Amino acid sequence: MSPRDLPPLVPHLAVFRERMGRLIMSPRPFLQLAIAMMSVVPGLTAGEARGGLAYPPTMAGARVEAYKTVTGTTLNLWIFAPAAAATSTRPAIVFFFGGGWQSGSPQQFETQCRHFAARGMVAVAADYRVKARHQVKPTACIADARSAIRWVRAHAAMLGIDPTRIAAAGGSAGGHLATAAALIGEFDEKDEDPAISAAPNALVLFNPGLVMAPLEGLKLAGFGTGLSEEVLGAHPSRSHPRTISSPARHRRSSSTASPIRRCPF
Repeated sequence: MSPRDLPPLVPHLAVFRERMGRLIMSPRPFLQLAIAMMSVVPGLTAGEARGGLAYPPTMAGARVEAYKTVTGTTLNLWIFAPAAAATSTRPAIVFFFGGGWQSGSPQQFETQCRHFAARGMVAVAADYRVKARHQVKPTACIADARSAIRWVRAHAAMLGIDPTRIAAAGGSAGGHLATAAALIGEFDEKDEDPAISAAPNALVLFNPGLVMAPLEGLKLAGFGTGLSEEVLGAHPSRSHPRTISSPARHRRSSSTASPIRRCPF
């Protein structure tokens, strides 16, 4: 695959496409997993980018389902289904909002959900716990993301979706959670059924946070250098018994969530 094979991008992302094209050519499985599949889907308005999103959100026409109740908090999914009658099971995509695991709203990806629902997918905007509202660390966010994917797969028949065609998507911290759902099972809730996979079959990542611990040959600078066990809820390095979070530390060559290795949509 070359940069020319990537979906068309808005003009100001042309340089990003070229850089991602070079990553795609890398032999490292993790870098293959970390592809940002950026298509021309309308993004946030200027007001939304400045934090003008509502919480809890109100998204007209979306079906609301609770997927989890934990420590007295009920977490919901906003489900956007295609208007046309289904002739077969549909693929699904689950979006996780960004906000540094501190704040944010599922409404961030309402536009994208409507976009994909209009094109035949079942699109879902997921809520999860964040520090500002629930005083949690990113390990809890990972647990919630995996719970959301597991709930969607467990309810595939009710939703009219194919349980083998579920994508996870997100931006920034949400991109981290989508990837963590694919790779990190250490923080799963004990009362959930491990026989139902919480791993997505594909990833759609927008500026994801992926490398939060040192990797051989990579010198961290900026954001990644400030992430500690106290911040994350587990040690960033895989050498520690309680690892988080850096999806790069959990790479595996057989991952079914790699868009390169398996993209059945």
